[in-house]
Amino acid sequence: MSYEAALCETYASIRQRLYSPPPRRVIVVPPAPPPAPPQQHVTFTAPIIEIGTSWRDIAVEVCVERGVTLPQVLSTSREGRLVLARHEICYRLRYELGLTLPVIGRLMRRDQSTVGDGIRRHEARMAEGQA
Repeated sequence: MSYEAALCETYASIRQRLYSPPPRRVIVVPPAPPPAPPQQHVTFTAPIIEIGTSWRDIAVEVCVERGVTLPQVLSTSREGRLVLARHEICYRLRYELGLTLPVIGRLMRRDQSTVGDGIRRHEARMAEGQA
């Protein structure tokens, strides 16, 4: 085979690749996985744990002692008798129920730093004998 014949053959194969339609690609699709078995629903009933007193019981008790209502204590009022009741409720929730400051804050609709300050002030009043 001569050089020219080899070139013609090479060019012919190149032209065939360039100008013919692309080869068909075969895409192999894996079989679908078998359907999952139906799940059985398990009903879990948690035991109900009774706590001796709730936060609301303590709050109502303090409100009755101080002659105010719970909605007044939970309001934004800064009236002295309401503030004292608020501080006592926060103190009792902290030390009788062991609630954290953020939890007490959510219950009393106050920031946790406000709750902590109220507890400190109530402790100071108790130390002076004014509470």
